[in-house]
Amino acid sequence: VQQIETVKWSDAADPGTVPASWTPEPGNEAGDAILATELGGLVDGEVLRDQFIIYRQHSCAVVSYVGGQFVFSFRELYPNIGIQHLNCVVEHRGQHWLFADDDCFAHDGNTVTSIIDKKNRNVLFEALNPDNKQLCQVVSRTETDEIWFIVGRTDSEYQETALIYSFVERVWGVRALPQTKFVSAGIIPNEQPDPTWDGSPYGAWQDDPRWWNQANYSISNNQLLMAAYADARLYHVDELNTEDGSPVQSYVEKLYHTIGGADNIWENNLIRSIYPRFTGTEGTEIQIRIGASRATDEPIQWNAEQTYTIGQSSYKIDSICHGRYLHMRFSSSGGDPWQLHRIGIEHVPLAKY
Repeated sequence: VQQIETVKWSDAADPGTVPASWTPEPGNEAGDAILATELGGLVDGEVLRDQFIIYRQHSCAVVSYVGGQFVFSFRELYPNIGIQHLNCVVEHRGQHWLFADDDCFAHDGNTVTSIIDKKNRNVLFEALNPDNKQLCQVVSRTETDEIWFIVGRTDSEYQETALIYSFVERVWGVRALPQTKFVSAGIIPNEQPDPTWDGSPYGAWQDDPRWWNQANYSISNNQLLMAAYADARLYHVDELNTEDGSPVQSYVEKLYHTIGGADNIWENNLIRSIYPRFTGTEGTEIQIRIGASRATDEPIQWNAEQTYTIGQSSYKIDSICHGRYLHMRFSSSGGDPWQLHRIGIEHVPLAKY
């Protein structure tokens, strides 16, 4: 029988051992508690420092150890914040990150913050299949300080989209997934064989910089594995610059940019050139498109695509267009990593109308 309102716990046990009993009896600490279901049934739970947070469909509660007759105490934490499904909460840097009913939150047990902007919220929830919420996940990628919010498309039985939040940069990105069923973080060992006395790639033994008996994996960085059901494969995320042998398709875009900020939203501008600053492997080709529009409900008038080669091209891209809103898209299909740091814009103000 499914009991969506009941929390049960076992008798105390040493770490790594099986509890002696789950049945409440005099002399042990096993027990149970029934929580109100007005705010939804129990979904999942996650440790936060010395507390355990229980998440319902539309609320969450704090569980604290108090000992004695009651063993644990329960109190409401956020009465209006729950999670979509199992695996929709993860701990990262002392906070819980939640895929909630209609938002994405981070909280430390005291302060709760919405972390997603309106545009990305629309992308995430338009992709959500309400009949397949078991595909929803939140995953922490510690090696890159990212939180992945994963959904399946409305017409799919697989996970196909991840909205990725960068903890350091405070920005969002979107990544297509290879029809996965589950994504998980863990420690992945290096498959290289252990070094031998005679097989050092550095030549003489005294020239080998490696430590003897060093671990062939990092115990500090969890890496991601994706279980792709349709392909019957496990994918190691970003181990190489390819997607199952094909070059990674990557892009960055900025749409409906108003020069001068929101105060100048009615100002028309003539765009003459942009000055992008890239870093990456010399020879990497970036495709650049510049466009403009006069209103948010008008189609974007894109100029012809131009190629910028890192380390070889001029420092600017000439592309003349005019309008209230500037649109820029930078893409690459070669698979080599690259970064866009900033963009300078050469423009001339025009009349408002």
